[in-house]
Amino acid sequence: MLVPMKQTTIKDYRRRVLRVLAHLDGNPDAPVTVAALADVAGFSPYHFHRAFRSIVGESIGEYVRALRLDRAARRLARSDASVTDIAFASGYLSVEAFSRAFSARFGQSPSTFRSFGAVPPALVAQSDLEISVERLDPVRVAYVRQTGSFDNIQALYDRLYAWADRIGLDTTGVRAIGASSDDVSAAAEAVRYDACIECPAGATPADGVSMQTLPGGAYAVTRYQGPYDRIGEMFWRLLFEWLPRTEYAFEKRPCLELYYPSPGRAPPTVHLCLPIRQ
Repeated sequence: MLVPMKQTTIKDYRRRVLRVLAHLDGNPDAPVTVAALADVAGFSPYHFHRAFRSIVGESIGEYVRALRLDRAARRLARSDASVTDIAFASGYLSVEAFSRAFSARFGQSPSTFRSFGAVPPALVAQSDLEISVERLDPVRVAYVRQTGSFDNIQALYDRLYAWADRIGLDTTGVRAIGASSDDVSAAAEAVRYDACIECPAGATPADGVSMQTLPGGAYAVTRYQGPYDRIGEMFWRLLFEWLPRTEYAFEKRPCLELYYPSPGRAPPTVHLCLPIRQ
C-alpha cells in the first residue's frame, strides 16, 4: 500500500522523477536499468520504484514500454524501416512479441497501423486538457529574475510594476508574462523564473529590472484558471501527459505564462505555453 506523502515530499519527488523522464526522452536508444535511472533521480533502487509509481501512476517498466511503443508508432508512420527492424529497435526479441504489445496498446497490428500513413487518434493526448498549437512572435520584455524557488513570485511582479510607475510607463493593457527555465531537468536550486511585462524600446533598466527578448516559435497552449500553486502541475501534464503522445518534441526555450489580466488579481486566467518542435 502506498502511504500518502507530504506536499514538500511530493514536490521533491516530482523534481527527481522529472529528471528521469527528461533523461528517458533525451536518450531514446540508451539501455534502461533501474539502477541507472535510480542514480539519475538520486534514489536507492527500492525507493525509486515506489517514488516513480507514486508520481507517474505506473511502474518504470510499464512507462518505458509505453514510451517505446509510442516511438515505434511514429517510426511506422514516418519511415520505411521494416516492422522487424522497428521491433528489435524497440527492445523486443521477436516480431511476434512486438506485434502483441503493439496491438494491445493501439488496437491494431503494426502493419494495419502503418497503412494509415499518419499518426491516428490513438497517439493524441487522451486528457481533459484543451490544447492548441500556436506560433508566438518574439516579444521584448522588462523582467526581474528569481533563481532556486517559485516561492513569493508576486513580490517580483510588485517590484516590476513599481519600476514601471517610477519611469512613467503606462501598464494599462500591458501583458504580464512568466518565463521559467528552459532546462526541464534542472535541479531545484537551478530553477529560474523571470517575471516580465511587455516593454517598448527605449525604457531604461534600473533597480534590479533588466531587459530581454523572449524567443518566438511554436507552443502548445492551454488556458488555465485557478490557484497559482497548480501552474507547475499543469506544465507537468503538458510535458508528460500530452506531449509524448503527439508528433511534437520539447524545444529548449522558456515555458511561458501569459496572464490575463495582470498576476495578483484572482482568479487569474493564464495561457500556459509549452515550447515545442516537430
